[in-house]
Amino acid sequence: MYAITSKTVSTCCAQWVGFFAISFNKKCHNFCELFWINFMEIKKFQLIIIILIALFLRLYNLNYMEFKKDEATYLFKAVRMVEEGVIPITGNTASVGMNETPMFVYLLSLPSFFSKNPIVVTAYIAFLCVLAIFICFVYMKKMFGETAGLIAIAFYAVNPWSVFYSRKIWPNELLPLFVMFFIYFIYKAIYEKKKGYIILSLIVLGFIPQLHFSAIYFIIVFFGILLRYWQQINKKYLIIGCIFFALMFTPYATYQFKNNFIDIKKFKKLIDRENRFNQDAFSTILKLSTTNGFEASFGNDYGDFENQIFKINLLDDLQKFALFSAFVYFIVNYNSKLFILFLWLLFGMFSLIFAKVSMLNHYFIHLLPLIFILLGNLFSWMLKSRLKALRYGASVYIIVLLAYQFYFSLSFASYTRDHRCIQGDYGPPFYY
Repeated sequence: MYAITSKTVSTCCAQWVGFFAISFNKKCHNFCELFWINFMEIKKFQLIIIILIALFLRLYNLNYMEFKKDEATYLFKAVRMVEEGVIPITGNTASVGMNETPMFVYLLSLPSFFSKNPIVVTAYIAFLCVLAIFICFVYMKKMFGETAGLIAIAFYAVNPWSVFYSRKIWPNELLPLFVMFFIYFIYKAIYEKKKGYIILSLIVLGFIPQLHFSAIYFIIVFFGILLRYWQQINKKYLIIGCIFFALMFTPYATYQFKNNFIDIKKFKKLIDRENRFNQDAFSTILKLSTTNGFEASFGNDYGDFENQIFKINLLDDLQKFALFSAFVYFIVNYNSKLFILFLWLLFGMFSLIFAKVSMLNHYFIHLLPLIFILLGNLFSWMLKSRLKALRYGASVYIIVLLAYQFYFSLSFASYTRDHRCIQGDYGPPFYY
């Protein structure tokens, strides 16, 4: 499922087809040539296969999804909005005590219009998460090439954390979609000089901090882009985009006006807290590229789950090393075209390392696509290396790692099906 094999396959098959055609007649040769042209674009089939695998893992046993108070609250507000016309101006209550914006509830209103079934609504979330994978490929193809894009989304499709955060009704889970749209639209506006895309990027930016406050740093990222590319940005489109951006906060701003800016005051108190140095922030990012870290979700059942699967700790350690190497490769090979990704990495890491609150795994969701972008960039370079051992080693590693993470993600979903109550954060699966 990775691009390096297609070149070898195409060479061998082209020779076989040519020999076969010459052995018969010109008519047969023309048929074979046409057949080969149609199937030469094997990368398109790789893309389709990867997307189908991503869909399968996110929809498999979905009726055994995680569903507790938070998920029920979001769905209740969305259904009430559709059926009773009660438009909320806040969402759920965040863990820091602030009211969330209602943006996620608005996004849930679309599937809730057709069905109140939590499984249907969660499937909608899953499809949007797979759309994020596709947008990641489109961006990667333009930025680093098709091979890098396919490798990146192959990792993205099967990664257990990516799958886990695509299977429940949580606002954080849509962050990768809007982050990838933002990065892609900015790329179009700056590097392809499609100036109108600055409007779309600001509209998408309006979603990001409203889905989860942990991603508010993207506003700073945007200001950094403005400073760097001020001369290339159409000021008229920028003003239009800023108006749309501001309008998207109208419901939440209305609530703050009516309630004496209660959440603004809470936010100020949060800002006034002493900074916490989260020394585990970088190691958590490395962990999210592996199958490690699910102890909290399983709780007392983690040992039982681990005994039922074939866990290969060496592969997880190798994947951490690969991601660390991808960070190093990105920094060493930095150029002006990587500026936007650099800002994403810099401020994303800074916001997590010096956060005011304890960092939980779901606070890192906005960085998930970047993990796979960096891995795709590194392995694409390795597969193009002149060193045959490096090419073959990378090829074997990609195949083994993808198969292992696919197996783990599938085993996770199967375990939730076979257990009426998981004694951790996951809790009783929805079906039960």
